[in-house]
Amino acid sequence: MAEAVAGFLVTLVVESSSGAAAASAGLGAAIVHATVMPLVLFATAIAATQVAMAATITTVFACSQIKAARKRRGEHGVLKIGQHDGPGPKIVDLPISEGISLAVSPTPVNKDASNHHDRFSVEVRGKQVIVTRVDEGEHNGGWGQHLALKWSVRNSGVLHVGRNDGAAPLVIHLPAERIAVSNVPINQQEKDWMDRFDVSVQGTQLTITRVDQPGGWTQELQLEYFGEPKYPLP
Repeated sequence: MAEAVAGFLVTLVVESSSGAAAASAGLGAAIVHATVMPLVLFATAIAATQVAMAATITTVFACSQIKAARKRRGEHGVLKIGQHDGPGPKIVDLPISEGISLAVSPTPVNKDASNHHDRFSVEVRGKQVIVTRVDEGEHNGGWGQHLALKWSVRNSGVLHVGRNDGAAPLVIHLPAERIAVSNVPINQQEKDWMDRFDVSVQGTQLTITRVDQPGGWTQELQLEYFGEPKYPLP
């Protein structure tokens, strides 16, 4: 009887020890789980944030590239002149806004240009280009090819004209030839100012005339000028 009781007690102690160990192991696993899982979730959140940031940066870069390409497309291109029966030159509207100056090449870039020996001169006046055939022959000023010419905006800058206290037009010297000057002021204009101007360029001499009334002007006039083409022309 005593031996049976002793055996029962030993079994009870062993099972109690095993239960305590299991409980201790379960508690440890719970503690590890509670500690590790937030770290895993935090790392996952960081990874997701990095992916989202990378996608955003890629999108912004792509958009900037598209905007730059659109801007470039708006600064140069090919002008379709087409055929002309003559007589005399052909006048074509330019794809520009007021105050923008373009340079147009007289060299044809259309696909059938190599089949012709036509030569041309071009003159840009405001928002129009005047195309004239200049090679000799019986052509009545016209041409049969589907003429296309390259164009480019010009490099631009600000011309500080200043005041004109005299009654006569103001004449100033330009730093180089082949410079076009806009007649639209780019300095700040007050609401009650009605000043309007005409500009004429001959060589390196610029003449500015006020046309809304005779005489000079008191504003510190600034005009935009346009020099060489921004993009190469043939």
